[in-house]
Amino acid sequence: MAYPPVLPPAGRTNATPQLDAHPSDHNLIAAALAAMPWGLVAPPVILSGGAQSIPATAVTDVTGLTLNFVRRAARRYLARWTLQLQQQTAAAVPNIYLMDGANATWTFRGLTMVAAQYFALSDFFEVSGAAGTVTVKVRANTPAGTLQVANGSSPSVLLVEDVGPKP
Repeated sequence: MAYPPVLPPAGRTNATPQLDAHPSDHNLIAAALAAMPWGLVAPPVILSGGAQSIPATAVTDVTGLTLNFVRRAARRYLARWTLQLQQQTAAAVPNIYLMDGANATWTFRGLTMVAAQYFALSDFFEVSGAAGTVTVKVRANTPAGTLQVANGSSPSVLLVEDVGPKP
């Protein structure tokens, strides 16, 4: 199904001489569809190729984990990511960020890892704001050593879902 779903008009009237419930049925269907979660707003981004190295200190885009979508007024969106990580060569506390296209941080997670340790890390964030095109991206850094993100057998994922109307 295309996003956003095409909703039938919610203000239909009966313009025929026959009195039937057809317009009111359309209005009820339109209201019910508008109240539902609409699901994925764009195809999820899945990294399953070779690992990406994140060098020490610099906050770096995780190549390929960027997603654009159109945010609608009066709707709620949830961005979710899962990363497969390996802290190489030195123990550290790497940070994983969820940011917008201007690199403003929405949320981040840090975790203590010993050298050569593998870890899967997930997080989510409600993306709010005005209607319009939104860029969501995952960035990472580590204070020491090198952080590896994703590999062939353990993919990393970024997705954004419409989770329903704002209350």
